[in-house]
Amino acid sequence: MKLSKFARAFFASIVVSCLLAGLGLSFAAGQSRRLPPTSNQKKNKRPGEGGQQGEKTEEPLPPDLTGKPQEAEKITVTTQIVNVDAVVYNKKNGQIVTGLKKENFAIFADGVQQTITNFATPEAPITVAMVVEYSKWSEPVSYT
Repeated sequence: MKLSKFARAFFASIVVSCLLAGLGLSFAAGQSRRLPPTSNQKKNKRPGEGGQQGEKTEEPLPPDLTGKPQEAEKITVTTQIVNVDAVVYNKKNGQIVTGLKKENFAIFADGVQQTITNFATPEAPITVAMVVEYSKWSEPVSYT
């Protein structure tokens, strides 16, 4: 029984596709998740798990802490100078307002106006970027 070239090519492609599918399944099985341990015991036991499960032991509080509500710790710091950095923008155009003086500001702490002792307008660095494109389309307007 002689097979035609088409039948042989078809049969060969079926065999190759089955082999590739089997190879893919073997790789997929190698990537499966780790199986849980079969015994009821864990390898890593936490302290206190060795006893009965329903039994919980709590450490008693020292006698000076029992019955007293615990308060949050408060930190109090006294200072003479507080730096407040501010930037003032114009609402209409979004530009920075320059030339402001100490009289243009008021500082309040707990509803009480504080005196401004030091006032300075530092010179901040400004970053400017300029992008120039030169391409084939701009050649007719170049000045060479």
